[in-house]
Amino acid sequence: MKDKRIEWIDVAKAIGIIIVLAYHACPDGYFKNMMWQMHMPLFAFLSGIVYKEEYSLNFQKVRIFIVKKIEKLYIPFEAYSLFFLLLHNFFYKINFIGEINGNKILSGGGT
Repeated sequence: MKDKRIEWIDVAKAIGIIIVLAYHACPDGYFKNMMWQMHMPLFAFLSGIVYKEEYSLNFQKVRIFIVKKIEKLYIPFEAYSLFFLLLHNFFYKINFIGEINGNKILSGGGT
């Protein structure tokens, strides 16, 4: 049986994601500091609400849960990261991109 989704938790997660996006888009200041203090506690609170107690009682279920997360999230993340690392190195090698710390990213003439 699939677990039923709790609508207000999905809405709260969406609000949290919007706060994270707004945080990264806003200039420094009071509002940005306020968002910084809100989004992580919100996600931690929501994680605690949906935590399944059966994971505390059965190590085998925890192991299966972790293996599934590694297969579904970590391995694709690593493959994606490796692909873009190789792509970045290729573009650097053909001199399409230049310095990163020197603020000049795209090559193409100029100083």
